[in-house]
Amino acid sequence: MFKDVMPCEVNHSDYFSVARGDVDRLRKSRLALLVSEGNVLSVGRSRFAWFANNNLYTQCINVYSKRRYRTNYERRLFASVMEEILLRGNPERARHVYEEWLKGLRDVHKVDLVIARKQMVKDYFEYSSIAARIGFIKQAILHGVEKGESLGYGFSLQGETEVSKFMGAEVALEVYEHRLREFLWPIVNAGLRSPGLSKQRSLF
Repeated sequence: MFKDVMPCEVNHSDYFSVARGDVDRLRKSRLALLVSEGNVLSVGRSRFAWFANNNLYTQCINVYSKRRYRTNYERRLFASVMEEILLRGNPERARHVYEEWLKGLRDVHKVDLVIARKQMVKDYFEYSSIAARIGFIKQAILHGVEKGESLGYGFSLQGETEVSKFMGAEVALEVYEHRLREFLWPIVNAGLRSPGLSKQRSLF
């Protein structure tokens, strides 16, 4: 039994908020519950990456997005950029890493440019017409992939290409360049515009 607990409503949200400076008043007034403290990079409204206790957490920056699957190359670059910005406090170095990886796309092994490889949770004919707009599901339908089977694809000069054919095709480098710029440049740019990343910030 907890004698000191007052009856109250719990205000639930799917999102965390980040606060800087003196946050004791928020805590004492019971307007917030401290989760942890760490270095935070704010990329936009409700979008941030947070490094604390040797772990990297993100909100609305989804490397494993259901709608935009990421390649191994994109995931590794994301990790390298975050390490430079949040762990080492060096956004200029993060920009250099980003630019070098962008230039190095031509030399990347094709297996690291495959968009996804996973087991399908549905048969191809079970997806709705709306879901079929998502690249990965679109490929599953085109190739008749059934539940439990794996599928991967890449971008060749012929467009979205199933992985076995992609391995022998010419890579559409401009598509991957666009993906990297769209996904990672806002993060790199946010690091360049954010002074004092080494300061501690509290997550509620």
